[in-house]
Amino acid sequence: MALAHWMHYDLQVTQRKVATIMQELTGVQVTQGALAQDAQRRARHLEDDYQAEREKVRQSEVAHTDDTGWRVAASNAQLMTFTTEPAQDPTTVYQIRERHRNEEVREVLPQDWDGVMVTDRGKSYDAKQLRALGSEVEVNVHTKGRLLTCSYRADLICFPHDMPVLVELKACERLTHAHRAQVIHYMKATQIQRALLMNFGGTTLQFERMGMGWDG
Repeated sequence: MALAHWMHYDLQVTQRKVATIMQELTGVQVTQGALAQDAQRRARHLEDDYQAEREKVRQSEVAHTDDTGWRVAASNAQLMTFTTEPAQDPTTVYQIRERHRNEEVREVLPQDWDGVMVTDRGKSYDAKQLRALGSEVEVNVHTKGRLLTCSYRADLICFPHDMPVLVELKACERLTHAHRAQVIHYMKATQIQRALLMNFGGTTLQFERMGMGWDG
């Protein structure tokens, strides 16, 4: 049956033709209905394992996601991948959907997920939360309670009208105390209380969450 499923799902041979080929090559008589029932039985058997791997992605601090074009029964689809960092409990989860939007991403990474999603197509998702992300944003600068005429241009500001998060991007071997001090100065100057310091220059993504309160 593994050969039959390989021909159908990998080579896109119809189940009717698969049944004919199986009888010609092996002498085994198999119907289209038997092929479909066997595929469903195998899917049910693997469902718990698949859900366990999805849960690993949900529990991860960093998840990489991407997609590529796919074909399902002669129709266009998207093969989506979700991969965790090697330093964590590494896993890769696939799912096939008609489209690759925010709704499909949230099937694996729910709205309340508290991790970092690494993707090169974040703004193509049609979610209000992702549309609320701005790059190279000009931010007002304060000192000793006074608003200065100069401004600071942040790499990224997430959710600028709700609970803003300042994002500082680096591409170096490793993060240092100087980088952290730089972000603290930015937070004090802009009065943004939360920040995310990210470094893409190492062998793996490095990130640190930072926060501070204000006395008024």
